[in-house]
Amino acid sequence: MCLESRRADLRPLPFHPDRPVPTDPHVPSASSPSPSTRPLVPERGGRLFLAVEGSLLFIGIPAALYLLRESLSHLVIPILIGFGLFCGALLGVDPGFGRSRFWGALPAWEDVRSVLVRTGAGAGGLTAVLWIATPDLLLSFPMQRPFIWGALLLGYPLFSVYPQELIFRAFFFHRYRPVLSSPAARVVASALLFGWAHVLFGNWTAPLLSTTGGFLFAWTYHRTGSLRLVAIEHALWGGWIFTVGLGRYFYSGALG
Repeated sequence: MCLESRRADLRPLPFHPDRPVPTDPHVPSASSPSPSTRPLVPERGGRLFLAVEGSLLFIGIPAALYLLRESLSHLVIPILIGFGLFCGALLGVDPGFGRSRFWGALPAWEDVRSVLVRTGAGAGGLTAVLWIATPDLLLSFPMQRPFIWGALLLGYPLFSVYPQELIFRAFFFHRYRPVLSSPAARVVASALLFGWAHVLFGNWTAPLLSTTGGFLFAWTYHRTGSLRLVAIEHALWGGWIFTVGLGRYFYSGALG
């Protein structure tokens, strides 16, 4: 029994971004972060600074892109990648954010299974609705443009999905935790701002679907802390949306 007890004590604890973890005593605790521990944040008025910064980045930039969408239609992906690099750089110099979390360890099988089941059920339901409501739209993209569809599925996870999840999950959850102290507030804010960011496509379908997906992705990240798993979930959903024919609502080339 003594041996079994020791083995149990040695089992690794699952990482959770909203639970305090043992840290070096000289590093501020993640359970009660001070705004001034974030890079470029002043010691005085740190929470106000972060609130204004977050509003400019996550509300102001999408609004500007919407207003300039016709002239910037072919620059959406470069802008996204640039924004992702900026957020990644801030996280990289933040002592409270471990660099291993840019990709992270393999998630637990229970979490992977939950994501796969949820995604499969949701994708099946979405396909059924499209088949009934707009059968001519179903699978139109891969049938009409198979080479573009294949190239998109290959490049989409790296050049679109990962930057988005780095920005709206890893960066947002970590940097603005001093402002949004409760996990529920971070999940809701992340989802709503993720939906708002898709307003640049100039239709209501993209923001509505993205807000729904944003809640799923934010919840997965909150539950698991795995950027890898939430990126896979996002890639599965996005790839299927493009496949079944809804990609036209998320295609920046259609803006111009």
